[in-house]
Amino acid sequence: MVDDISDNINRFLAVTEEAARVLHQLPEDVREALVASYHLEDQFPLLDMNLSAQRIIDDLAGFDFSKPILLATIELEESVIPDGVPIRFVEAVIKNRNEIWLIHKFDQDPFPSNPHGHNQENGLKLHLGTGGLYRKRKHVGKVHKKDLLAIRAKLVSISLPPLAV
Repeated sequence: MVDDISDNINRFLAVTEEAARVLHQLPEDVREALVASYHLEDQFPLLDMNLSAQRIIDDLAGFDFSKPILLATIELEESVIPDGVPIRFVEAVIKNRNEIWLIHKFDQDPFPSNPHGHNQENGLKLHLGTGGLYRKRKHVGKVHKKDLLAIRAKLVSISLPPLAV
């Protein structure tokens, strides 16, 4: 049983690597694209589909690898944005410490890191390696190391930039 699972995984990795070479993509991007195009929660069901490299190539021929795919949404109990970092003001100011960070794969702009977090409410980007906060391309602050580590801990299935804090 364990050997069968191991063989399935190794075969799947091999065919996605072969397809990735033809599609000029990274193998992990091909696997994420398969998850997105088949509307799956994760890669595990792909192991039982016995996909060939040619079927993957055919199925992903029209896939837009430049279009972002939402990898994760993180909702935090309390804000990690330090006092003094300018936030976006909209028509109303809501006193709510909860915040949501979105992380996309295939984001057209890999700045400030690849991947990185978007806080749409405040118009900030979060470097997932350093904790740097950016508005457009301007550095406006930095989250505390413990907060960055807490965010990264929620993203265990995502390849993150090296930690540099």
